[in-house]
Amino acid sequence: MAVIIAGLGGITWFALELLPPILGFDDTDNPAVSLDYLRQYPQFYPLAGVVLFIMGIAFVVASFAVSDALAPA
Repeated sequence: MAVIIAGLGGITWFALELLPPILGFDDTDNPAVSLDYLRQYPQFYPLAGVVLFIMGIAFVVASFAVSDALAPA
């Protein structure tokens, strides 16, 4: 279950990272463009942070589950 949550979190985070070009902010490496994006859409960066946090927890749980499954009997 944790691996599925981590995978879905990765897809969600990737989609959130693709939003700036989709919304018309082509060069977010430029600080002025990035700040303009953050002014107009401030909700996406915190949402991406929450998704990354959940992914991190899911990866920790998944690593313990895999280590238990691969442990010698």
